Parts: sequence; C-alpha cells; structure tokens
Amino acid sequence: DIWDVWGVLRFLRFLGCLGVLGCLG
Repeated sequence: DIWDVWGVLRFLRFLGCLGVLGCLG
C-alpha cells in the first residue's frame, strides 16, 4: 500500500535527521 511506503520513508527520514542526511531533505 502506497501509504505504508510513505510512512516508512518518513520514518527513515526521521532516522536520517538523527544522523545528518534526513535533515537535508
């Protein structure tokens, strides 16, 4: 389901923000 994918992408972006890369997106 597309929304499941979107949720995962948002979660990965959040994890990236804890690192570095997510905040740049």
